[in-house]
Amino acid sequence: MAAAPDRHKAQWSPLKYDPDLCGPRKHRSCTDILCLLLFVVFLAVWAGVASFAFRNGDPKRLLLPVDSYGHRCGEANMVNPDLFFFDLSTCLKPEAFWKGCPTPQVCVSQCPQDLWMAQ
Repeated sequence: MAAAPDRHKAQWSPLKYDPDLCGPRKHRSCTDILCLLLFVVFLAVWAGVASFAFRNGDPKRLLLPVDSYGHRCGEANMVNPDLFFFDLSTCLKPEAFWKGCPTPQVCVSQCPQDLWMAQ
C-alpha cells in the first residue's frame, strides 16, 4: 500500500507571530446575551417550581416507600421499614412508569429471602 501524498503539508504552514495583529475583528461585541438571559430566566423559573413543590408538597414521599394504602413504610407509626411488591414483573411494563406499579404493595419488617410470585 502506497503512503498518502504530503500535499496538505505543502499548502499549509504555521502562522508567524505578528505583534500588530489585533484579533479577527477590531470592534468585537458579545453576541450571546439573549441566550444568557433566557438561560437565567429558565433557571429562575426552575428554582421557583422547586420552591413551590417543597413548600406545598411532601418531600418525604420521595424518600420513604408508600404501600397500596398510602402508609409510609418506616415512619413513626409504621414499624415495618421495607416495601414488598407481590408481583414485581408487572412493574416492568412501560405504562408503570407514569401510572405506578399496579401490583399490591405492603410494608414488611424483613424482605423475603426466596423468589416467589403470588398468583
